[in-house]
Amino acid sequence: MLRYHRYYLPNHPVFITCVTCARKPLLANKGENELFWQVVQQTQGRHPFTIIAYVVLADHFHWLLELPENQPNFTTVMQMFKWKFTMEYRKTHEVEMGFSPWQKRFWDHVIRDEFDFETHVDYIHWNPVKHGLVKNLEEWGRSSFKDWIERRYYEREQGTNGEGDGILGLRYE
Repeated sequence: MLRYHRYYLPNHPVFITCVTCARKPLLANKGENELFWQVVQQTQGRHPFTIIAYVVLADHFHWLLELPENQPNFTTVMQMFKWKFTMEYRKTHEVEMGFSPWQKRFWDHVIRDEFDFETHVDYIHWNPVKHGLVKNLEEWGRSSFKDWIERRYYEREQGTNGEGDGILGLRYE
């Protein structure tokens, strides 16, 4: 049996990938999007964290999280989020016990330095292009790309000129 060892480093953001079970497009519609963010807020109420960057697609999501220095355990955050979303999803869709919308685990990567941070922020935002869902990043409304334009991390034209080519081949999911 595989044993997973996760690293929890204070003051280091962590990149998370969470995938739906069998990659079913459970996050595709508006109702699930609202449920997703409702559960994020509930989870933040119990286990504080900040989402630095994000993208939500139909069958997975990516987060870049920042956790309090005294509580760098992102596994607790993910367990609560996945559990709460599952309970609410079952209730909303009248699904029997035993059904889980998520794969058993999630993928994490502790950010090491500024280059690593920038690469993961770019990967998150270019993910809809990578999956062929849009050609222009501003077309995808379920990401923090527009927030990062406002912060002047990206220029407005950057979402249309193919500059993400260098990260499109990366596999963080």
